[in-house]
Amino acid sequence: MEAIPFLNRLLKHHPDHIKGLILLGDIYINSVRDLDAAQECYVNILRQEPGNVQALHNLCVVHVERGHLKEAEECLEKATAMAPQEKYVRDHLEIVRARRKLGPPTVTDRTVNNNELHPMR
Repeated sequence: MEAIPFLNRLLKHHPDHIKGLILLGDIYINSVRDLDAAQECYVNILRQEPGNVQALHNLCVVHVERGHLKEAEECLEKATAMAPQEKYVRDHLEIVRARRKLGPPTVTDRTVNNNELHPMR
């Protein structure tokens, strides 16, 4: 979390810095738990680079963290189509599909199972 002010300063001077946006989004998901801010980072990247698989995958993780599994599945299908060679994307798609088949998780299940998916750095 100490990196946030430095990343914000970097992005103030270089708002299109993809690696800075990825890192900031990851911090927002994993440490701060600010999903709106993380989503904003990844959407910003995708505006600049629509084919950025890492940003799209991490946006899919935001959907998972929110419990929006249908949106997460659709997002991961798109990411898989963009980069079928990326095993982590295919694996995460299968995890989301399996979770959707099981039905809505309890609060405890959601907390435990979301640890299966992590944004890629």
